Amino acid sequence: MKKYNYLVCFDLDRTIIPYDSGTELALLANKKGLIRKVDFLKALGWFALYLLRIIKATYMLRQLVKWTKGVFIGTLAELSAELFQNKLQASIYKQVYAEIELHRKNKAEIIIISSSISEICELFVRHLKIDGAISTQLAVQNNLLTGEIVGDFCYHSEKKTRLIAYCQQNNYNLHETYFYSDSVSDLPAMNLVGFPKKRN
Repeated sequence: MKKYNYLVCFDLDRTIIPYDSGTELALLANKKGLIRKVDFLKALGWFALYLLRIIKATYMLRQLVKWTKGVFIGTLAELSAELFQNKLQASIYKQVYAEIELHRKNKAEIIIISSSISEICELFVRHLKIDGAISTQLAVQNNLLTGEIVGDFCYHSEKKTRLIAYCQQNNYNLHETYFYSDSVSDLPAMNLVGFPKKRN
């Protein structure tokens, strides 16, 4: 007997919260002196090139995480927790709580699928008391971040790929699945499901 009746997926940034969590984390790291000024200026440059459509989003994202190189994994966890407690938690949209409660009553499995890093996503999983997250994993060696990611960013078509795999592994029908998102970048995944929910 299946534990859940269907699957519900939430994007994180600008869907559960009105912020881009990666940008907020980098700003906090910069404020605490964890990012060199030159690296911060480089990040602004990469973002500008992306806005001008000179580089692809996935390439930009790979450049933006390079500030984490050499950071102790425990420091990242502390930084993520501070950001969550002081800013992100209070910004969660009220309707998100209501939607989660409705789906929970209907015995749905509820997860986050986000390009955000796992350290951030897991804080939301615990706070919202949902079932898990599919997210971007930062590479770690000897307890230090390498400035790279494991595999691909959970973004655009990669979200689609991971959603299909998750549904296959857990015997979910895509036509009965919900996907909440604010972003056109999630259309490949949203076009797969029976209940795409455009937000904000």
